[in-house]
Formats: sequence, C-alpha cells, structure tokens
Amino acid sequence: MTTIRTRAAMGLAALFALGLESSGQWAVMERDSRAREPAHLYQEFSGAEWEAYEGAPPESIRKFREARYGLFIHYGLSSFRGADLSWSRESHAFPDPGKGTIPDAEYDGFAERFRMERFDASEWVRMARRAGMQYIVAIAKHHDGFHMWDTLHSDFKITNSPFRRDYLKELSEACRKEGMPFGMYYSQRDWHHPDYQPLDPAVTEASSTPPYWKPIGHAARRAGPRHAAYVRYMHNTVRELMTGYGKIDFLWWDALWWGGMYHADMWDSAAIEREVRRLQPQILINNRASLPGDFDTPEQRLGMFQDHRPWESCISLGPHWAWSPGEVKSKREIVRLLVGTASGDGNLLISTGARADGSFDPSHVRRLESVGGWLKEYGHTIYGTRGGPWRPGAWGGTTHVGDTVYVHVTDWPDEAVILPDQGRAIREARLLTSEGTASVSGSGTAWRIEVAEADRNAIDTIVELNLAQGQ
Repeated sequence: MTTIRTRAAMGLAALFALGLESSGQWAVMERDSRAREPAHLYQEFSGAEWEAYEGAPPESIRKFREARYGLFIHYGLSSFRGADLSWSRESHAFPDPGKGTIPDAEYDGFAERFRMERFDASEWVRMARRAGMQYIVAIAKHHDGFHMWDTLHSDFKITNSPFRRDYLKELSEACRKEGMPFGMYYSQRDWHHPDYQPLDPAVTEASSTPPYWKPIGHAARRAGPRHAAYVRYMHNTVRELMTGYGKIDFLWWDALWWGGMYHADMWDSAAIEREVRRLQPQILINNRASLPGDFDTPEQRLGMFQDHRPWESCISLGPHWAWSPGEVKSKREIVRLLVGTASGDGNLLISTGARADGSFDPSHVRRLESVGGWLKEYGHTIYGTRGGPWRPGAWGGTTHVGDTVYVHVTDWPDEAVILPDQGRAIREARLLTSEGTASVSGSGTAWRIEVAEADRNAIDTIVELNLAQGQ
C-alpha cells in the first residue's frame, strides 16, 4: 500500500473524484460502462468469469455494509522506529519498486527486541468499541514476511521474539469475547522468504511505471524456479490462519492487480480461496488476489458511489499505515470521511498501530474516541444505512434507511442545498445537530433545504427527511 495522505478538508465531491485517481483496486465486469482511468486500478473480468466466482453469502455482505466503520491494525517490526510497516525496510523484492530507509539487517533484527510488555488485547478491542468501530482487521503477515502468529512454517515469527506469545491468537480471542468481528490481513508479497519469485528475473526486468516490470525481448511471463515452493508455503500458512483462530470474518489480501503487476496464477488464488471458503464459509474476501473478491478496496481516498457491490476505503490515521509520531487526522476529517464512505454506500477502515511496547499512543486514542463520541449521538445516520438516494455533491451526501433519509451537509453552499425532486414528497424535516429548524421547499423539479447559519454544525449538519411512501 502507498502512503499518500487524503485531503479530507476538501468537499466530498472532490474527494470522490480523487478516489478515481488514487491507489487501490476496483474489480469490474467487461460491460461496466465506467471510465477506466487510470486503467491500472481497474481489473476487468468477463461476464463468465464474474458469474463463475463464488463469493460470500448475502448475510455476510449485509452485516459488512451495516457495520460501515472498522479499525485496521498495522502493527509489526516497524514500530521500533515509528516508521511505515515493511515499506521502511530497505529491500523491496521484485517487482515492488523503491527502497526503504532502514537497512534489512537492522529492520529484521527488530524481531530480537519485540517484547510488547504493555500489550493488552482486550483493551485494544475495548478501545475500538469506544471509538465506534464495528470490526477489526489485523496484520497477520505484511510484505516484510514477519509472522504475527505461531506458524509452523517459518522461524521468522513473533513466538521466537522475546514476547514469546501468539499475538494473533490473543487478539482474535479478545475480539470473540467482546463480540467484535475479526479479520486478518495477509500479504502474498514476501520480501524475506528465500523462495519468493513471482516473476522470473531471467525473462523480466524492472520498469519505472505500472506494472513495474516488463518482458525482456519477447519472452513470456513466468514465475521464478523457486516460486512453486513459496506458493506451497503460502497456502500452508493461510490454512493455519483459517483453522487455528476460530471464526474469521474477513481475509484481506494485498497483491493488487496494478495493471498486471500481479496475477492470480502467481498465488494459485482460485485454489486457496476455495479452501478458505470451505474452512470459513461466512468469510468476506477482498479483491486483491486478481479475482473479483467480495468487495473493492480504494486506498487513501474515498471511493466512488457504488451501491451494486460493497467497497471499503482504507485510510491511515496519520502519515503512515502503522504508528508514527506524526500529525493525525482531526475529528472533523474523520467524520467527513465517514460521511463520504457511507453516502457512497461504502465502508471506512481507519488504520493505525501500537508502539513497540504494545500500547497505543494516547493522542491517537483520544482522537479516535472523539469520533466515537460523535457516533454515539449520530451513529444511526451511518450504521445500518445505505448510500443515497441522492448522490454525493460538493455540499455533502445522503444516507437512508427505508423512507428516512439523512442529509449530511459538510460544506454549505451560500444559502441552501438543492436536491433534485425524485418524485416522492417530503412529509417532515428535522434538524438533528442543533435546537434550530430545517426549512424544506420544493418547486416541482427540486427541493431546497435551508438551515440558518447559526444552526449549522461546523463538522456535519444533519437533516432528517421523512419521505412519503414510494408510488
């Protein structure tokens, strides 16, 4: 994943437009009429491929959409330097581009110092609850190849660190005890494993633009001679995670299509996903294994409005995915991101991590819990809603449950919000965010919503509309 900061101070329409240009991944059918710009963020599937893909059950999809807001825990070796997880390691295995700032030996050596003396899995989950999060996704293995569980297939693991315990087991059990849905992030990429060769360097070389590799001459793409052993190892470790840690609600892959940078055959994705769904029938799987997946994954930006298929924007709390001492997003920014994702019919997955001792930065906790306070009062306009019926605009967006619509105004026009008449009368309008009133008038083609300037909320003015039943 990249480390581009989102510009949440912009209007929601601008944020959605940025979503079309950001990193991340969208899976689309060949007959989907949306523009493919930039093309490397869209992986296209034929109608036959789309129909053949066996996804999650509808009940799992429904619960995921209702949750709307989750915590992405990026925690691992980089916490010793307050740096980004994996990307700060100097060597990035081909075809991943770039170099990090921490020499490999130093970065990998952090495993010998990992004590996590203040780690308390139950408190992590309670903190997420206070912050209003409805699910947790935790890193099991990132690109650096360090295993945050007691795998039988590698010595590069947390139980060989001074911590000795199985971090992932403790966290999954704490989530289960608190009734918190739990998911695992597993990167197919591995910059530490000696057999990792998704591309054979004998027939491919690096390129400066997506997909960051190109063939040498007219050679056909193929994996390196040792990569089959890596795939066996990978499948074995994924089976461990799906069989030894109770119910797993989400599996978060991370080898994006990126215009052909990674392909499904590099991981034998179809076979391992069939196995995952056999072992965890209720699980949702994202779209980063070069298969359609159950949901799309825009990154560091809001996604586009999409109500035919789930999506989830993963966005960092601070400048990096993992903990760092830098500036974090304000309450206003996070609420606006929540409004943007919900009104676009998507989910928001906010990422941060603990410090090396296993404790969360108190300033990060306070910020997240301040959003939790907002959600205690207004969460019913986010949780359990669907995006629309009006598309997001420069002013904000709408969510709805049945005949009740919540108009979220994050950026007021000069006087009023103008919404196209959709053929249903507005029976009642109520201002939720102050003691004032909301005025609604219509001309037959549009509705005009007005709130006195003194009654507008600096973060999000919410007007509840009760619509007449559809005709």
